[in-house]
Amino acid sequence: MEVQVAMVLLAISTAGLYSVSIANTKQTSALVNRTFNSFADEDAAINAHPDEWARKLGVIAELDEVVSPAGTVVPDTFFSKITDNTSAADNIFFRASSDYYQWYDWTTSLGYGGNAKYHYQPTDIGEGSYTEQRITGIPAGTYEILITHPTLSVLAAETIYQIFDGSAATPVSVVSVDQRVSCNDTHFGGHSWKRIEVMPITSGTLRIRINDGPAGRSFVISDAIAVRSRRFELVSVTPSNTGGATAALEIP
Repeated sequence: MEVQVAMVLLAISTAGLYSVSIANTKQTSALVNRTFNSFADEDAAINAHPDEWARKLGVIAELDEVVSPAGTVVPDTFFSKITDNTSAADNIFFRASSDYYQWYDWTTSLGYGGNAKYHYQPTDIGEGSYTEQRITGIPAGTYEILITHPTLSVLAAETIYQIFDGSAATPVSVVSVDQRVSCNDTHFGGHSWKRIEVMPITSGTLRIRINDGPAGRSFVISDAIAVRSRRFELVSVTPSNTGGATAALEIP
């Protein structure tokens, strides 16, 4: 009804019959004690009228404070993938020619998927054995590199993890992990993980090599590895008086 009255008044005024009248609508009543300069940022920015001419005339779409996207929402392109130690296609267990100890299967509820593999390297004899795990089909981007393993007091205090992007011979990163300490940086896929690196992957393939000795002379565990898009969780948003906002993010 209010829109119809306004249109009639506008038609009369443009015909030159009468001067433009101002109708006391619900909207003007709500704005009676407010001036343009006192409009809150959320009135002008968040509640902007979708019609271009309405925006030029200073029309406010809604008086109530509401939050709605200002533009198209980009779909979530989150990517994650896990490789367990049981996948023959994605695991290489290498034993040096003079090494007496291979990589043994271990069925345990402490491991991801109920299993893990272990290798014993008590001396420098046969040093150089390793297990290499890989994850393929990764879109180019920046990712968290996660590992998980059972925690035991007899495990190596300095197990060396070499991280490769694709078939490169030189690792992007080399990380020393104390396998006696629990993996508790993040929870993902129903399991607890340790975050050992955040890095770009451009080749589509992540390779992680777990090495024995010399600092890791003891039992070395091979369990699952994972890759996932860099994640943040929104904690709070604080609007500013200039139309912007400050967001607090948290790494889960």
